[in-house]
Amino acid sequence: MTTERTEINLEQAQDIASNLMDNERTIGLELECFIDRSQYQSFIEDCNNSNRLTIRDESYNHNTRGHWKIVHDASLGNRNSDMRGIEIVSPPLKAKDLFLQLNVLLEILNSYNSEVNKTCGLHCHHSLEGFKAKQLQYLVNHFVKNESAIDTMLAESRRGNQESVRGFKACQSNKALLTRMIRQDAVQSRAEGQGSVNGVSRYTKLNLQSYSRYGTCEFRGYQGTLDFTKIVVWVALTQNITLKSRTKVKQTNIKYNNNMFNLLLSTGWATREGRNLKAKSFACHLLCSHIIERQLHFGFSSVAPSLDSFENPYSDSMLKRKSALKAMLDLREQILNAEGVRGHNALSEFLSNERIANTAERLLADNLL
Repeated sequence: MTTERTEINLEQAQDIASNLMDNERTIGLELECFIDRSQYQSFIEDCNNSNRLTIRDESYNHNTRGHWKIVHDASLGNRNSDMRGIEIVSPPLKAKDLFLQLNVLLEILNSYNSEVNKTCGLHCHHSLEGFKAKQLQYLVNHFVKNESAIDTMLAESRRGNQESVRGFKACQSNKALLTRMIRQDAVQSRAEGQGSVNGVSRYTKLNLQSYSRYGTCEFRGYQGTLDFTKIVVWVALTQNITLKSRTKVKQTNIKYNNNMFNLLLSTGWATREGRNLKAKSFACHLLCSHIIERQLHFGFSSVAPSLDSFENPYSDSMLKRKSALKAMLDLREQILNAEGVRGHNALSEFLSNERIANTAERLLADNLL
């Protein structure tokens, strides 16, 4: 199904990071993809010559670095032997820095013969600094509550309880993992360096084993992508889910009979307007629009919420409106200063902000400005 496409550029991504995310918490990304073997070294050189990020080729390892690293990933399958399966791993970065470096990386990567297929995934780590063991349970509750909604924005190969990335809701091993983490006090276990919790696979949509090793939770559900907009939205959504879990989230707290409607309300990015959602800001609108577009793209129109329109503050009309309003406000100050007006006398009341704004709107509507 073809749907309208929301694009998020770097400036808008930085706005999202600054105003809708905790920009003090670190995030880690793992991007799985394929690149032409003959172009591999040139790609690395171009990245390092960009002066925006440092990237190094390494043998497969799970070590956290202060630079981006590329490791060979044998789990990726491609019939074309000319394509090399790689995993590109970021260092822990705050959201604004991550988006800045990611934008450069993807521009270079997409300029080469790079691709993804259904064996590829996008993994996102979020810092759990300050989380207690009980808050890990809140995180699971919040994720389980919204797993069916999240599935509607994922490719079919990543939904439900697939072998490659198991669902938390349906996977008994994860429930057992959670129980052991709570009983053993995972926070204390990590502080004592006891490593991961016994015998549970990390191949789940929400991986809590990463807490023992890195102090993070890992969201593994998203399909492989080299699209900046998709990655920005997934990073913002998964951090939101993580941080909302610092306080108790009741699994039974269903307000409306639409899972995605409830999820987007829970993010704080939108409010209910009748039967529709209304974004709280243009940055919120970008995120909500993209998520709903993914639902429509994958054929979930029957459960996709309706989102009210939101005028783009970067559009020509909005920029013109802001310019006109500023010019009239400047003119008001000049008039008041010339007349020596102080306080709220008749002239200053006549030239109120509201009247100035309404006048600017009328002049714009009549094409006089």
